[in-house]
Amino acid sequence: YDRDHLKNTASGEDSADRLWWFQVCSEVAYFQVAPQNDSIRSSKIDTRYHLDLCKDIFGDGVYPDVAATNLYYGGTKIAGSKIVFTNGSQDPWRRASKQTSSPDMPSYIISCHNCGHGTDLRGCPQSP
Repeated sequence: YDRDHLKNTASGEDSADRLWWFQVCSEVAYFQVAPQNDSIRSSKIDTRYHLDLCKDIFGDGVYPDVAATNLYYGGTKIAGSKIVFTNGSQDPWRRASKQTSSPDMPSYIISCHNCGHGTDLRGCPQSP
């Protein structure tokens, strides 16, 4: 949530942070807000906080249009084929992914027990 870091438009190894936040702020609104009770996350990290963060980083013209994103990509009825969905059992985003294959949208689902977010993107530790 470092605003100065996210405002940095220079290309580099940390550029993905800004790219992810642009997608969050303009399309999907995957805001990680604090639950009402028993959270280690501050209750000040709410939807308003995230909307203000987006405005501060990208300006007034960027606002998450979730309905337009779902319409464009198909929402829960993705118009694609031969899609692989990977889910880690410890990934906080796993519920945003497809969990099972279905006749209307056959897909290959990979579930990784005790894996976190992005584990599937890591290289094999035994490979050079």
